Amino acid sequence: MKKPLVLLAAILCLFAAPGVHAATPPPSTAVPGGINAFACDLYAQLQHEKGNLFFSPLSISYALAAAGAGTRGATASQITQALRLPITETQTHQGFAGLMQRLNAMSRADGQHLEIANSLWPDKHFSLRPEYVELAQKYFDAAVIPVDFSGDSAAAASRINSWVEQKTQGRIRDLMGVPPASTRLILINTVYFKGLWMSPFDRHATKETTFQTTPDKSIQTPFMSRTGSFGYQQTEDCQILELPYAGGKLSLFVLLPKDKPGALEKLEKELSPERLAQWTDASALHRQEVQVFLPKFKLAWKSNSLAQTLAALGIRDAFVPHKADFTGMSPQPDLFIDTVVHQANMEVDEEGSVAAAATGIAIRATAAPLKSYPVFLADRPFLFFIRENTGGTILFLGRLTAP
Repeated sequence: MKKPLVLLAAILCLFAAPGVHAATPPPSTAVPGGINAFACDLYAQLQHEKGNLFFSPLSISYALAAAGAGTRGATASQITQALRLPITETQTHQGFAGLMQRLNAMSRADGQHLEIANSLWPDKHFSLRPEYVELAQKYFDAAVIPVDFSGDSAAAASRINSWVEQKTQGRIRDLMGVPPASTRLILINTVYFKGLWMSPFDRHATKETTFQTTPDKSIQTPFMSRTGSFGYQQTEDCQILELPYAGGKLSLFVLLPKDKPGALEKLEKELSPERLAQWTDASALHRQEVQVFLPKFKLAWKSNSLAQTLAALGIRDAFVPHKADFTGMSPQPDLFIDTVVHQANMEVDEEGSVAAAATGIAIRATAAPLKSYPVFLADRPFLFFIRENTGGTILFLGRLTAP
């Protein structure tokens, strides 16, 4: 694939820091499980928006976890609960560190490139607690780069955007607008992924085919096609196809609802960590010959009001002046999250996939089938996600309603 799969995991314009509590499952499974549960919770909040939908639960989770490491009290508890992490603060940090280490170990292997990076951009006049900086460096491998928001916020934004562009191989540009002078910290997490198919599609087999965008409307769009051995299962409500990337450590899963009214909405309502596990379990997803028709597509999605969505998931105090508790990050009082922005895009073609995502959290101070084969004809809206197969972590989740 000429273009890489970039996941700009998270940008946090911060003014404080969180902490995380609770207890039980081992961090090795709790963090991926929490990310997947958070992915379903967030999708449930966003699914009523019209059209294509695409975001990175991995990106947003890393951003919130890094911010949460500096919060205290109810603010910390709400972030922990929203991230679905019933484990101790230390286990949470170790879990995210271990996941980052495992994902980064895949970098540049088997024709793919996967890399996660974190950075803290504090205002040079802002005092971060040394223990928070140490934690961010130890568990999130975060670079700490002071800038001058209060003196020249435009120059600060330019430096941050250059770092983001470099870490994402040019896929994400001009991510940050000029922040207000009251900005105290911007935390950024980037995830970059370029994945080639284990079995590429033949470009000469790509043909224009009809895609039914709604019951009353259709468009002509290029469809890739090939017959091969894939992980596949068919349930009462949908067909499930696994398209592995080179090396087999990551896959694209496509959940194609039956061609009947209300099938997509029913599938969306059933989306849960348990159902995802059932749909993609190796014992249920048998390898067999399947004739695949999949549209080439590009999609982009953006939200400038993700703060409201996160508040609906229980992260309330962090957005309220004089109530948010970021004292674990800095002794400065009255810090709160002002805005949360998320942008994501993805491209799928014959060679593989390219995706990019960015999350920004601004914290301010107050002031034609063969009968012998199953046919997977994705000619109508469907759900899809990219998963890291060792731990089952979902990197991207989306819905395609129009290629």
